[in-house]
Amino acid sequence: MVASVLLNRILIVLGFIGIFIAGFLSLSSFLKLSLPCGLEKGCDTVTTHPSAYLIGNYAQGGLPVSYLGFAAYIALTILAVYRGVRGLENSRPLVYAGFLISLIGALFSGYLTYVALYEIHATCLWCLSSAATMVVTTLIYAMLLQTDVAANPKRGKFDVVLTILMTFLISFALGAGVSYQKSRGATLDGGLVMRANENKTTLVDKDSHILGNVNAPVTIIEFADLLCPSCQQTYPVLEDLVKKSDGRVRVVFHHFPLFMKEDHKMALPAATIAEMASEEGKFWEFLSAMYSRPQAELQTMESIVDVSRSIGLNSETVMKRMNDPKDPAIQRVTDDLNLANKIKIMSTPTLFVQAHDGPIEQVPTSMLEDKLNTEPYKSLILGGAPAK
Repeated sequence: MVASVLLNRILIVLGFIGIFIAGFLSLSSFLKLSLPCGLEKGCDTVTTHPSAYLIGNYAQGGLPVSYLGFAAYIALTILAVYRGVRGLENSRPLVYAGFLISLIGALFSGYLTYVALYEIHATCLWCLSSAATMVVTTLIYAMLLQTDVAANPKRGKFDVVLTILMTFLISFALGAGVSYQKSRGATLDGGLVMRANENKTTLVDKDSHILGNVNAPVTIIEFADLLCPSCQQTYPVLEDLVKKSDGRVRVVFHHFPLFMKEDHKMALPAATIAEMASEEGKFWEFLSAMYSRPQAELQTMESIVDVSRSIGLNSETVMKRMNDPKDPAIQRVTDDLNLANKIKIMSTPTLFVQAHDGPIEQVPTSMLEDKLNTEPYKSLILGGAPAK
């Protein structure tokens, strides 16, 4: 009997912990408040993703999964408190009911965790905490099912006190947490993809730099820095994807020169000269020439101009235009920077994929080819004749 009483009291505490976690998740969705979750805001990315909604979505409104979790934890807590107060800690029907609720919750939480880590590629610490709490709850219920069935003649005064104390603590914590987030102005942020899709940001237009068939059904959008080592490694991969796609994949390039970083000080002049090269139909030729040279050799203005000279640009004209702040090439780079800042891009290379004119999806460079092997991209790449 002692074991079942202790296990049931642990379940009461776990229930309230779950109420706090799921409650904070639910309130953040309802009030559109950002969750405290580290610099990368993985929680916001996960909780605004379509998979986080049972009905509808973040942009249009709907029913978040967190509401269901909140209800489940309330049900589990009520069951545990009822068993404790009534002295029925290991009542088989009530324990089986709690075990079933927690098992379904643990399985569903496991699925959502898989989606977050391997499809969304973001980490929500609050979601992981909720999943862990539900798994532990399931294990405690399994242990409780192994205890002997017996009534507790000493009705749970301690359980009543524990319930009142936990109710006060969790209510205070939820109120304080929400108030703190409001005071910080921490608005829920769904990440790059949400900002681009929700704001209907145009990432491809008639003036975009496009590698490949301009009417290709699959688009890879890249924000890159011409002095970025990772971008240098990614460039031949993108070229190869375009070549092998038979006109079904195109790459759209946007400048995001990280000129404030060490070893990237020439990134802004390089981007500007790339725009000058585009006026002569040599944009991609200039990019290939830049990415073919070691980054250490591209740390002076002379070295960048030398690259432009190697593809046939007039170096005197290039230098003269670089000194004109109103030059259209400078303005086009500025437009790309403004676009990147609008959706708050922070690093390079940043890649998105898009099927036809559908919603864009962000994808890590290392996962690009795997992403293109999923639908709808796979069918568009493999099927039918390329668009003309």
